[in-house]
Parts: sequence; C-alpha cells; structure tokens
Amino acid sequence: MIKRGKTRRFIGGCAFLVMGLGLFATFFLALGGCEDDRPAGGVAADSADDWGVIERVELANRPDDPKNPYTLIPYYGDLWTTTWAADGDLYTMFGDGTGMKDRLPTLLMGEPDEFDAGYVEVRPGWFKIKDPTSEEAAEWCEIYDGSKAYRQAPYTPAGLVRLKGPVPNFRLHDGPEQDVIARHIPYGDFRAFEKMDKPSSLVAVGNRFYAHMHYPPGRPTDGYMAWSDDGRRWHKVKQESPWSTGSPFRVTMFFNMGQAYRLNRDGYLYGLGVGLEVALDPPTQQKVYLCRVPLERRPGEEPRSALAVPHGDEETKLAPRPNADRDPVLDYDAYEYFTGIDHRSQPIWSKKPREAKPLEGLHTLCQGSAMYHPGLDRYLFLSGFVGESNLTKGDPQQGGRSIGQVPVGAVFEAPYPWGPWRAAGVFPGGYIASLIPKDAGEKSVWFTAAGGGGVTYALNIARLEFKTRPPRVTRPQWSLKTSRKVEQVVGDWDFETLKPTRQRTETRFNLLHTDLGASFEHKGKLWFLFGDSDPESPGWDEYHDDAIAWTTARTVDDFKL
Repeated sequence: MIKRGKTRRFIGGCAFLVMGLGLFATFFLALGGCEDDRPAGGVAADSADDWGVIERVELANRPDDPKNPYTLIPYYGDLWTTTWAADGDLYTMFGDGTGMKDRLPTLLMGEPDEFDAGYVEVRPGWFKIKDPTSEEAAEWCEIYDGSKAYRQAPYTPAGLVRLKGPVPNFRLHDGPEQDVIARHIPYGDFRAFEKMDKPSSLVAVGNRFYAHMHYPPGRPTDGYMAWSDDGRRWHKVKQESPWSTGSPFRVTMFFNMGQAYRLNRDGYLYGLGVGLEVALDPPTQQKVYLCRVPLERRPGEEPRSALAVPHGDEETKLAPRPNADRDPVLDYDAYEYFTGIDHRSQPIWSKKPREAKPLEGLHTLCQGSAMYHPGLDRYLFLSGFVGESNLTKGDPQQGGRSIGQVPVGAVFEAPYPWGPWRAAGVFPGGYIASLIPKDAGEKSVWFTAAGGGGVTYALNIARLEFKTRPPRVTRPQWSLKTSRKVEQVVGDWDFETLKPTRQRTETRFNLLHTDLGASFEHKGKLWFLFGDSDPESPGWDEYHDDAIAWTTARTVDDFKL
C-alpha cells in the first residue's frame, strides 16, 4: 500500500490579472485570505516594470520529445529543493518518498509494517503490489510498472540525493542506495516520523549545507534550521526557533547564488518566507516576506558590505564556515527582517520577526524557490502554483496555440532581494517547483517539479526560457550610507596614527600622494586611481602622472594593493 503524509492534488480557484506575460494569460481567480500587512515595496516599487528584463517565459520542450517538456528521473518523492555544492554536484532534498527508482517504499526493512499490507512477497526480498489499480497505489504506478516485482527501500519524510554530471543528464548510480546519501533529516532515525518534518529550502555556502525545515507538512506550525558539513550527517539547531505559529517564516526559501553561494558579495544569506507549504484549504494567495543573516560574525563589526548589490558577476572564494557554535546562520538571534524602504531607497531591517512586512509584487499558493541568475543579473522567485488560467503558448499575435484552462506557475524577478518585484511570466504548473542553480543558461534556467499538474510524483526536470529586453532603469553603482577611516592607502607613513602604512605605496610603487581618491568596483575587483603622483618617480612626464591599482580583497584584513 502506498501512503503519504499529505494531499498533493492541487485545486485551483483564486484571482488576479497579470499583463504582458510570456504565456499570455488572464487570471479569473478570486484572491482571498491574504494578511492585512501593507506591502513595504522595494526600490522605486511603483516602477517595478522599469526594472524588468524578462518579457516572456516559455516552458521549453525536450529536443527528443517536442510534446513533453519534462525529463523524468524516476526517483520517488516530492519537493526536490536543490543547491549547487562546492564539489560541483547538485544536491536535492526530497520529501515523502524513497528518493530511489524501482523500489517499493517500506518503513522497516525486513519486517512487516503498514506499507507491506498492500504488497505480496513473490520471492525472498521481492514484492508486488496486490492491486495496482487501487487509489492508494495510483501515483506510484504512474511511474513504475505495477505488474512487476520490486525490492523495497526505506520511506522517509525527508532525504537527500546527490546527482553528478550535467543537468538533466546526470550519471545515476545503481548501487544499494543509488544516489541517496541521507534519510530522516535532520534526526537520522525514526524521530523524523513524529512530526513528518519537510524541507523548505536547501543552500550550500562554502563547505556547509543549510536546510530550512518545517512541520507538519502542508500547513506547518513551526520552521527551523538544520545543517550538515557533508550532506550525510545532519543536525537540528537546538536554540528555540522564532518561526512558529503565525510566523511568515515557517517556510523559508533561501536564495542560491551560484555554486556554493560564490556569487554573493555582501556577506549575507537571504531568504523569502511564507507561512504555509500549501495554502489550498481554502485557496489563499500568500504574501512573501524577506529575511537575511550574516555569514560571518565579527565582534564589533558588521558583515562586509562595501558594495550596494549583494551579488557579483565573478565568483569569489568563500572562507571555510566557522564552528557551528559560532556560525551566525545557525543563530536565530542573528537574523534580520525586512520592514520597508527608507527615503534613500535603502532597505530597512529589524531584529524582531513580528515587525517584518511583506514584499510588494510577490505572492504564491505554495512553497517555491529563489536564486540569483547571473545571466539575467536578476533575482528570481519561482512558484509552481499561483492559480489557474486559460493559457496560450507563444505570442497570440503570431499564431499562438491555446492550451486551455490549466494550473499555472509563475516567475517573478527583481534587481535586489528586497525588490522591486514583478511577475515576469507564467507557465503550465500546479505543483511545488524548485529552481536549479547549476547549468543555468544566459536566458534560461532548469527547475524541478513533482506531484501535480499532470507531473508524476517523482523527480521531473524542465527548463524555462526567457525572452528578454534591456531594463528601462539601471541600478546605481553604490549607495553611500556611513563611512569611517579604515586605513591610509597612499604613502609609507600615516601621519594621523604615526604608524607605518600597510600598503607602503612609496616604497613599492613610488606613489607618495594623490588627488584622485575615488575608488570603484568592477568585476569583483576594487580599483584605485592615483593622480599627480610624485614627479620624481621613474618614467614621469606631464602626460604620465597618473596610476591605477586594484585589489580582490573582500575584507579589511585581506586588503592589499
């Protein structure tokens, strides 16, 4: 008998109007049940379209099957939230399944349990489903041949799969565990069945995995943090979580930023929060909130934040993660919550979760996922289910084909994690989806889907393609908030502190002074200009009295010209 912990069939019926989307759609869905919190908006929130770069979203069909956009990897389970780790592999956390192919789920290997009541053992260790046509076996038999005999595999509320190779053509393994490396996360034992903990999101930062978890499934009462340094042994944060009943962070979806979070620049981990895994009873559009936490803890100092944007177009080498007891990501008191935008268009943060305000322009019926897309230079939020719509595939002015009333997902984009967010496009959906940060194209991205909208209850992978345009506005290079002297850059002697300088520019470069003090960031380097430098330096003349230097340092301690 195939049983699971929650209902997965999505029922549409909610409502809003979205214009100019890739799959052209008018939504007749009655929105209801949203919180009364007034959205705080983003930078110039009333001009979100001016920041947009995505004109249309298309669910790309497979080259080998023009009628099917999904590549099925028959690993049984749902959710499939993913991250791209430092070792180059894709890790994906699933719920309610085995995470394996050609295996019948069971609770106790080698012992009778409630699952086994629906099986008959045809030879030692091999089982068949008694009634493949039964409702309880339906979703399993959508993937596998119910008339055949199979071995069994442990069923788990939350497990982790490691996938090697390019997306979606992974090199799958046929060993005893196939590609599963962890079960019953984060406990590692049958305590996982007490509350049926499920993954909200997964992110690799340097050499550490972080998972936001929630329980019970569907309509959770609590969310919390878990972590692992190898993906196999997991630990739940012992500190009491503030994300309990009523919190919009019971399901928090962390942003992935490239491999092992290497595209991050400001030293923060960002996450989008909602209250429920699925809000379908009744269908309710959930507002979305934002939190962040520093990746490093320095006594008396804020995390590095020299740049105005929290990402970059070149990868940076992240330092090894600190011991767990010193890791701020695992300290709930270190988190900050977005409360609005100030008069300088800068985000405002509070240490109090109850003061968080929803982001304008974001909504979803279910758990989604978030990432920074370097090709688009935009943050993306993907919801696999925002309602139902009468869709047309392609541009209706160019002979687009109607595909009728279907459940739909949506892609949202923004230049910053705090906005301004806009709906960029919709596509046939009706399931929980997760963006895949690995192997994203310049104008495309892979994602996972399972258990709804005609998609089987297994790991399915598809690709979204974007038609783009230049934004009508661009972000400033930086925004000065506060400043303080860190060190003297020019010369060999700091006459304010009466100490030698670290940079020793006179000794090293014959640069004694300058009248050009403006530094700037470009492609991951901080550049310095030196003007009217010492006329006695070698090679000087009236045309060559300027110099330039750069550093790749990310911290004050590492700064070296």
